[in-house]
Amino acid sequence: MANPVFYIGADQAEAAEQLKALETTLPAARTKHEGEAKLLKEREKAFTEYRKVLARTVSERLRQPTRYEAPQFVADVDKLGTLAGGKLSDADLDAAAATCARSEPPAKIKQ
Repeated sequence: MANPVFYIGADQAEAAEQLKALETTLPAARTKHEGEAKLLKEREKAFTEYRKVLARTVSERLRQPTRYEAPQFVADVDKLGTLAGGKLSDADLDAAAATCARSEPPAKIKQ
């Protein structure tokens, strides 16, 4: 059996020491990464629930005949974001809610 022979220059020795120093920080970095990944997952779950609640609130306020769910809510928010200001005024929102709350259809327009 032959014994391996390595020649290490000054730059390789320095790199080996840097590697050893970094290897000691690896467990702490992994633990930190796992904690941050868990926190991200919890925040994503909370945000998903928040969107569901907002979609339900919008649906109830506007008396939607069909289910209004979070994906449609997100798409609508994206569309509103392209409008000036990206937000309905309170008067416009109240007018939309009043229109949705009407039990009879609007009067026909004569042409």
